[in-house]
Amino acid sequence: MAPVYEANPLDSACGEIRLLRLLPGSRNDQISLTVRIQSLQDNPSYTAASYMWGVENATRDIILDGEPFVIRENLWLFLLEFRAKNMFPDSETQGCKDTLWIDAICINQGNIEERNQQVAMMGEIYSQAEEVAVWLGLSADHSPLAMQSFSSRRTREEWNPEEGQAMLSLFHRTYWKRVWIVQEFVLAQRLTIYCGTSNVSGRDLVSVVRTTEAILKRKPLIGNPPPFAQEMWESPAADVVRRRVFWQKSSRAEKGLDFSLLLGNLMHMQASDVRDRVYALLSLGRKDELHRMLLSVDYSKSPMELYSQVLRGLRRLKGQNVDFEELAAQLQLALGFELNDPRVKHVMEEFGLGALREPDPHKDMRRIARSNALKRQMMEGFMRRSPVSQ
Repeated sequence: MAPVYEANPLDSACGEIRLLRLLPGSRNDQISLTVRIQSLQDNPSYTAASYMWGVENATRDIILDGEPFVIRENLWLFLLEFRAKNMFPDSETQGCKDTLWIDAICINQGNIEERNQQVAMMGEIYSQAEEVAVWLGLSADHSPLAMQSFSSRRTREEWNPEEGQAMLSLFHRTYWKRVWIVQEFVLAQRLTIYCGTSNVSGRDLVSVVRTTEAILKRKPLIGNPPPFAQEMWESPAADVVRRRVFWQKSSRAEKGLDFSLLLGNLMHMQASDVRDRVYALLSLGRKDELHRMLLSVDYSKSPMELYSQVLRGLRRLKGQNVDFEELAAQLQLALGFELNDPRVKHVMEEFGLGALREPDPHKDMRRIARSNALKRQMMEGFMRRSPVSQ
């Protein structure tokens, strides 16, 4: 165990988390942070980071509470840019800009009990953060041009092909395909998007997606829209933006969403740990449903145990009002099993499941209906024009 975790134990029962203070420095200075314990009940001011962990064997050294600490390179790059954008040497008052919550550092990932408790709190952590800082990675594929286009909130007539292609590339970055970023992005009070040395507000990103939607709605009147417009609308980034807008406009945000719909719509997203395709959705699900399903974060469970638990919970919750063959097939694939894997045969027999076929959205109309139910809710929420958070 790293010394910082021994020196700063958490009491999750009191809603305690670790917060980091990013110390000022120039671009060439080593990244240095200090740690303190804070209860979420005290409503601390901090910025929560949303980013990809990146390649495991690409690491960098930082200083954490005066001791060497190793982090992955993508997080190190974010800290460099965040410090350069928000902090200055000898600055005494930085507000939430010098106080960060970063899962890879603030959670002792080697302690299963702590990891379970802290991951279960991530919905609160991201929703209570004064700001969520989204790190898309280094500049590439003309991303500075895309970021400039976002911040200027230009109209369709001012989007030239070069800008369109740059924005499209940014909208298809791997970040948007991670299952964890759905809750991190959706629950944020305010967003700032960082890419390389550029940053824009979350409101700018929403504005671009709204403009794209307006272009496509006017298609019968204006003729063919720019070729990138439809691709942008169908991109992973636009999908996440629509989910955020829907969540913030809907009364469902207070209660959560139907968990079987969440599973059916989001289990395809990327995760380094297959169990996260379930655990990353818990903060968005209805709490009464999750309680009745006896479903909580538990990394001591194997994917097979989680598969069985989710199906048992849904049967307890839904009875026969859910297509178990379809959902079981989706779960098997999401949790890293081949269809009809012999390792889960006993679970299939428990639910009377025969040979499962791969879900086919083009042929299985029941799956389409289930998927479209949530998408329609999100689209309807997106079409309403009341103000949204940044």
